[in-house]
Amino acid sequence: MVSAAELQHLVKFDFKKGIVSLFTGTGLALLVNIAALPILSRLYTPAEFGEFALYLAIVQAIVVTVTGNFNYALLQPKKNSDALELTLGGVVFSFCMSIFVAVAIYIERSRLSLFFEEPIYESLVWILPVVGFVLSIRQLLVMWEARRRRSRSISAGKVFYSIVLNGTRLPRYSYSSGSAGLWFGFVVSELLFFFWGVISVFKKDRKLLGSVTVSGIKQNLLKYLNFPILSMPFSLLNNLSSNLLVFVLAFNFSAGFVGLYDRSSKLIGAPMDVLSSFLGTIFYKVHQKKGAERKLYLQIYALALLLGLLLYLPVIFYGPLIFKFVLGDGWILGGVIARYLAPMVVLSFGTKCVGLVFLQDSKNRVMLIWQLAYLFMSISWILLFHDHGVLFIVKTYAVLTGLSQFLLAVYVFFSLKGEGRNE
Repeated sequence: MVSAAELQHLVKFDFKKGIVSLFTGTGLALLVNIAALPILSRLYTPAEFGEFALYLAIVQAIVVTVTGNFNYALLQPKKNSDALELTLGGVVFSFCMSIFVAVAIYIERSRLSLFFEEPIYESLVWILPVVGFVLSIRQLLVMWEARRRRSRSISAGKVFYSIVLNGTRLPRYSYSSGSAGLWFGFVVSELLFFFWGVISVFKKDRKLLGSVTVSGIKQNLLKYLNFPILSMPFSLLNNLSSNLLVFVLAFNFSAGFVGLYDRSSKLIGAPMDVLSSFLGTIFYKVHQKKGAERKLYLQIYALALLLGLLLYLPVIFYGPLIFKFVLGDGWILGGVIARYLAPMVVLSFGTKCVGLVFLQDSKNRVMLIWQLAYLFMSISWILLFHDHGVLFIVKTYAVLTGLSQFLLAVYVFFSLKGEGRNE
């Protein structure tokens, strides 16, 4: 998926060129993943995908924590030299935070291991801080590339990542277990993407690297310290909310249900993420230029809902049959889950298409309150209904999430002025 910060930067610089290049790469990467899915779903079981989904959810939470959102801060400095010093400072910050995470994992390793059924994850839990550190540096490097307007490099990297990720997972029976194959493919693709970014910086920014000073790194870290203090907690809440059902299903049920939910949500959600980023960027561009009037907002929102509904009507009516045909007999229940998730995805798609106006600093407080309210509502729902069946939990989760997305879209509408600014 394309990050909001990448889009915000492309809106300001080389909009047409950057947007086409970035979404071409994102679209090709998505096509590679979709093409590999029917094969991988027959090589790996839902339980193996579920175990890995839980591991990845923990990794993502660690990455947000150790990065401190300094990757988003990279777009703020006026000078590239300051931004590069901030990038290197972010690496130092991530390393220090990774040490604290390692200590926390050492203390809580027994409880973490209980979440996993596969014995291999008892060992892989120890590597979590290292994996989180590598991914945090990769995020810093990707955002540095975005700042330098290297959309082609970012796009090529995403396609390369998808090819390596799926390619290394295809020889399933050369691994000791399915869990080992999924984890190995993930780590290899991340490491290669990481080295891709490091080589790019040393090759293209050698002169800037020569101007870096220790005092400059300290100065820029202190200047943007508000990102890990104020912005990072919001990103962590958002991450936990996104993976909430993964943790709930893993704790209350089996890894197989986690895998069915994870594959279903990603299969129907990924295409809409790309489309919503594209439409959302266009709306944000208009908003930046002359103000987004309510009439245009309603047109974009209605178009997004109509497009989403048309795309997902087959899933709503024939989800189990589609999943059986595409993924195999073991994924029929995934089609049932996808059927319940589809309306939620459509509503979320509509909100994302118009939600980039919240990139403005003045709206961050509203987003934080909304995120806290959503998380509180979701946790309350979990405490009340944790002993119900999987499908009941998925249904209620989809209703709550879809409703919260719709209410957020309504708030965005009323926060806009009736007419745009005069050009």
